[in-house]
Amino acid sequence: MAIEREHDESGALSLPGEGPLIVLPDAAVTASPRLARTIAGPALVPWLALWLAREGLSVLVHGPGASQGGGGAAEVLHSLGICPASDAGHVTDRWARREPAVVATSALAAGRLPAGVQWQLMAPQGLRPCLRVLPCNAPGSARSAADWAARSGAAVLLLVGAPITDPHHGPQAEVWIGGQFRADLAAPAPDESPAGWTPLPHDTGAAATALFVQELLSGVRPTPQPLRRLAGLVERTAWATVTPSDAHAPVSCL
Repeated sequence: MAIEREHDESGALSLPGEGPLIVLPDAAVTASPRLARTIAGPALVPWLALWLAREGLSVLVHGPGASQGGGGAAEVLHSLGICPASDAGHVTDRWARREPAVVATSALAAGRLPAGVQWQLMAPQGLRPCLRVLPCNAPGSARSAADWAARSGAAVLLLVGAPITDPHHGPQAEVWIGGQFRADLAAPAPDESPAGWTPLPHDTGAAATALFVQELLSGVRPTPQPLRRLAGLVERTAWATVTPSDAHAPVSCL
């Protein structure tokens, strides 16, 4: 069932609410095979979406196949009992439950993509402050997204470089808000000790990945420090889209 309510005149999905909206693409849909064994593949997006939603933020996950709940983060979230939202009312209901909402990318642009914009950069229409979080495993895609962010003025957080579960490095991020690079919010890739690193599951299927994500969130498995820093960075950046001059909005920590 396609999303039919709460669209603007152009046909794109428009969602009510207050505070920042965080938009995550189902990056695993297009992830290369070499990323299949990393959190930068199937596990990063659902883990981050669930963590941020648990903190009370509005989180939207979208992908080409998200409406069917098949493949990538959408399938992992479906295994955790979070089905794709069929309309805007379902989206806001997910947020009221402190859950991320999952929709098809086509709902964000009524089946059309603006010229020069990749599907991963799509977001709902409306006046609500919106932060796009985009994992970029190729330097070229990061440069392209950064150029778009500089031209469009959109708020974009780019996760650049090596997979986030590399035991020697944390997240390397670039933040763009209002067409400006925000060095005060950007995070370099610091050295990270592999001691105490959380092993990934042997099975990368949706059910095993869902269990892994659930164990991270519940504390059964220790959450790697790079992921803790990443979650804090995304939350801090999201609030900076509401008050661009304030990069120090309250942030919860695991």
